[in-house]
Amino acid sequence: MGCNSCAKGWLTTAAHGAVGLAKVAAGVDKSPDDIAAERLAVCKGCEHLTRAVKGLPESADVGLMDRCNECGCFVRAKVLIDSEQCPLGKW
Repeated sequence: MGCNSCAKGWLTTAAHGAVGLAKVAAGVDKSPDDIAAERLAVCKGCEHLTRAVKGLPESADVGLMDRCNECGCFVRAKVLIDSEQCPLGKW
């Protein structure tokens, strides 16, 4: 269970992230909108969410540059890829 890029080197993680961003841009392996929204809601409330802009209220939407501190992925992109999963098993 967990993110495919977890526990791998930075180059592998960067390559995995680049492929993920390309999938999002191309609309390949896209999560259904309701599933993506559910995932994003889980991430928004997660203690491992790292905000790119510090000092935002907890109610602020997850930004494009906000990342998961566990796997390093950009959360807004990751939730859109159907084959991805939370490294902590939350979704």
